[in-house]
Amino acid sequence: MRIRYSIVVSMGCMSLLVTLAYACSPPGTSQEKAYVPSTTPMSHPTVASEEMQSRKEAMRRTLKREAKWANLEDLEEHSQTPLHSETRIWVGFDGAETPCFIVRSDATQKSATLISARFVRRDGKVKATPVRTELTAPQSGWSSFETNLKGQGVTNPLKFSLDNLHMVDPDEGSIVIETKSGSVYSMVFFPLGTQTEDGKRAFQICQKVEQEFGISMRCRGRKS
Repeated sequence: MRIRYSIVVSMGCMSLLVTLAYACSPPGTSQEKAYVPSTTPMSHPTVASEEMQSRKEAMRRTLKREAKWANLEDLEEHSQTPLHSETRIWVGFDGAETPCFIVRSDATQKSATLISARFVRRDGKVKATPVRTELTAPQSGWSSFETNLKGQGVTNPLKFSLDNLHMVDPDEGSIVIETKSGSVYSMVFFPLGTQTEDGKRAFQICQKVEQEFGISMRCRGRKS
């Protein structure tokens, strides 16, 4: 006679399925295909939920600081109309240049902007000043580009799970995607050395942006 045991572990760090996409407002009722996070093997240690929360809070502070440097409003706190949406992709935060790609849309128009840095020497010190470049339409057209973003999970809320397997080096840097539609804000980030499927997908999105707009976001050439 065989006895079958069934054990369900939930609400703890030993959960087999960990969903950590960060949204500051409740998810909507989107009919887009939902990305299901990969299961976490029990043999791989995961980062405690308290540590992940600490990382998210630290990244929010970093984004506020970078937005101020770039002469941008903090996206989470920015007030906008229900028909307005904005997505930002940042790559860096590692002591080098941290370019930011911005795409905005409303009921009548769409636009894309790149924030990069110009390094100048003043008083014996090298300082970075922001450079704002307004971009032309993507090579494939706006409809195709936006369809591709949504198909990759760039919706609101974002359809990604954070990397809770990677032990982060404080100087390693990150790729960040944040989006806001009306009053609903969502953000996700990955260390530059991430090996998770969702992290690799974030870099694939960044590489697509580079290709579509002919810009450099420090993503080209990365293995994904």
